[in-house]
Amino acid sequence: MPPAEGRRVRPPTVKNREALEGVLHVPRTGTPWRDLPNAYGPWHTISMRWQRWIERALWGEILKLLQRLKGVDLTLVFLDSPVVRAHQHAAMDKAYDSNAIRAKPDAKGITPVIPPRSNRLEIIVYDPERYQQRNKVERLFNQLKQFRRVATRYEKLKAHFLAFVTVALIVIMLR
Repeated sequence: MPPAEGRRVRPPTVKNREALEGVLHVPRTGTPWRDLPNAYGPWHTISMRWQRWIERALWGEILKLLQRLKGVDLTLVFLDSPVVRAHQHAAMDKAYDSNAIRAKPDAKGITPVIPPRSNRLEIIVYDPERYQQRNKVERLFNQLKQFRRVATRYEKLKAHFLAFVTVALIVIMLR
C-alpha cells in the first residue's frame, strides 16, 4: 500500500488497513460511499483514498503480482456475454453458432470455439477440449456476480468500474 499520509505532516485519521476494509466492503455489499458504516472511518476519507489508489494503478499492480505468485495464465481469452440478463444456468452456447457471429472474431484472427448446431448444413470443426474449459469463465462470472457493486454496475466511470472488478478478482484469487 502507498503511504497513507501523502504530504501531510499530521498523522492520517484512517490507517490504510481500515481504508482497505472499507473499500472491500463497498463492492461486496453495493453500499454507496455515503452509507459506508462508521467503523471504517469517514466515508469521504475512504472514498478519496480509493480514488488515489485508482490513480496510482494500485489494484492492477496487485492483480499482476497475484497472477505471478499464483501462476495464473490469462493469455487464453474467452468471450461471453455478461450483460445478458438471464439465469446463470440459462446459457445455450449453440445459439451463438451463426456465420455472422463467427465472422467477427475470425476477422480479428481469433478462432471461435462454438459447438455447431445439430441442424447446421456445413460442417464446422471446433476444439471440444478448449470448449470444456469455458466453464472456468462461467464460474468466474458467477463469482463476480457475488459482488453486488460489480453485478449491478453502479459506477458511472469506466475506471471505477474496472477498479471494482479488479478488486473483486483480487479477493477471488485470495480465497
